[in-house]
Amino acid sequence: MQVKLHFMGPLKQRLAAKVCPDKNCYLEISEHASPRELLHLLGVEDSNVLALVNGKPVDLEAKLNDGDRVVLMDPHSKEA
Repeated sequence: MQVKLHFMGPLKQRLAAKVCPDKNCYLEISEHASPRELLHLLGVEDSNVLALVNGKPVDLEAKLNDGDRVVLMDPHSKEA
């Protein structure tokens, strides 16, 4: 399945160029993976990450669906 991935704040600085050099970044992941699994796949410590799916905050254990737009960010990021 495929999700659209976007980073904000410090994660954007650390990962965007390496993982998603294009503004439109699509990532193939396993069926019904969670944001936590996505973070582990990317090698990111998940203790201080906020996940938004389709514009809404979700628990890191929430199951993702094909076509979801996933935003990963530091919860204290000032970036909008």
